[in-house]
Order: sequence, then C-alpha cells, then structure tokens
Amino acid sequence: MTVSLAGLSAVIAARPSVLGALQLIGGLFLIYMSASSVRSGFASRRAPTVVVGTEDYTKQAIAAGSIDDMTGWRAYKLGVVTNLSNPKALVFFGALFAQFIRPDMSPTWTVAVAVILVTMSVTCFSTFALIVRAASRWIAHHSAAIDIVSGLIFAVLGLVMAVEGIIELFG
Repeated sequence: MTVSLAGLSAVIAARPSVLGALQLIGGLFLIYMSASSVRSGFASRRAPTVVVGTEDYTKQAIAAGSIDDMTGWRAYKLGVVTNLSNPKALVFFGALFAQFIRPDMSPTWTVAVAVILVTMSVTCFSTFALIVRAASRWIAHHSAAIDIVSGLIFAVLGLVMAVEGIIELFG
C-alpha cells in the first residue's frame, strides 16, 4: 500500500491532472452508487418487512446450511479480503491519501504514514462493526430509510468530487 501510494503521489506530482481524473471518476462512481442506494431503498419500502434479530437469523442460516459457522477470525479475514479487493476502497484510499505521501519523503515517514493509515482503518472498521452489531435490530427495521439517506449523501459527495475533478481537469 505504501509503495502504491508513493507511486501515485509521484504520478500526481508529475501530472496534476491525474488527481482531477481520479476525483471525476470517483465522483461519478459515488453518484452511480447513490442512484443504486436510493433505488434499493424505495424498492425495499414497497416490499413486506420482516425484522429478525441477527442471532436468530444466523442460527437459521446455519441450520439451513447456507453459511458456515463464522468465527471472529474468519469474519475478520473475510472483511480484509473484501476490502482489499473492493475497487471503491482502492479509488477512495488512492484519491484521499495520496496527498499525504510525497515523493521526497524519507522511507521512515512513508512507512509511518502507512502504519497510521492501516491503524486508522482497522480501528474505524472494527468500531463500525461493533456499533452495527449492537444496533442491528434498529438498522434492519429502518434499512430502507438508511439506504435512501445514505444515497442522498453519496450524491452530494459525488457531485462535489466530480465538480472538483472537472475544475482540476478543465480549469
């Protein structure tokens, strides 16, 4: 990750338009995600709602044979692999964190920034997972509204990113 961020930073330093292109592509992708999220939210509002606690659902799914008994370590590994293979995460980290890595930085500072980024990511994702687990029943009950609101937030952020990308590219 450190090497790719340092390389991206060097490319952006040599060609500032690359940052504009990343912002434009990332913004358009957020707008696309927004449309999908809002559409999903309205579709689930029309569908009948069945709210089941996470523990009940997990037991039912295991009994039905649709998932294996998920240990904490297996869930963690699945989360890491999912996040690392997620193109949205790569674009997000590439566009956002490239500004913190400079081509003239020492290897020590580059590694320090990478360690800070990894620590922040693990802390944020772990905290988020614990909060979601604690609030799972409420989230399941209000999932349609959450999809719609998050879709609208994605639309605003995507529009801002796309406009900044256009300004960077076409000045």
